[in-house]
Amino acid sequence: MKKIFSMIAVFAAIAVSHNVSAQNSDLMYEGTKELDAVGVISGSPSIFNEKGIACSLTYDFSQAHIVNFDRDNKTVIKDFGSIDDYNASHGEDFVRDWPECLMQLVVNTCVQMNKKLKVEFYPEVPEIPEISDIPEFANVEKKYDVVIKLALFDMGHFVAVGSVKAGGNIAKGIMYVYEHGTQNVVAAFDLNYLRGNNVGYGDRDRLRQYGKNLAKAMAALAK
Repeated sequence: MKKIFSMIAVFAAIAVSHNVSAQNSDLMYEGTKELDAVGVISGSPSIFNEKGIACSLTYDFSQAHIVNFDRDNKTVIKDFGSIDDYNASHGEDFVRDWPECLMQLVVNTCVQMNKKLKVEFYPEVPEIPEISDIPEFANVEKKYDVVIKLALFDMGHFVAVGSVKAGGNIAKGIMYVYEHGTQNVVAAFDLNYLRGNNVGYGDRDRLRQYGKNLAKAMAALAK
């Protein structure tokens, strides 16, 4: 837990300054034609250009299937099942470390979003409820809750040569923006097979850094 809270402290300082699609079809929006992109489903990305506004951010893997994509046509060539199935199949260390890995993904995404957008993002990780008790987060009045609900997620693979995205993660899902504390949808954005970067040998390394390209894509959309 020391590693978890040391990373949270760093973020606090920054914040202050197959049948897969059938099972989660509500997250398989098909309106965005451009691949490796974020598209608007409803609402406006301009809400992220509101200065002085704060929101929580989390990732929801509850409906996600962890898969391997054919990287040319985005068809699923292997389905590992749920994130719990995937972790269990990779050993006890994957199961043990998942909450911390998810926390790092959320925190890093908030850091990257805060660099690119005017709204302030604060991490929320239901698997680590202690985060909500940290004063720098708990005492912030939030206007929105951002929940990134994933349908399909490819953990990527290491590629020694090629473009920086060659072996990166690929995500299909929807980013919902809710009025804080409610289920009222203010906006929704399609993650249309959006890639992350190939930043390390391990899928955990790539997962932790996924938010960098998401932040860049959202900033481009919000202009």
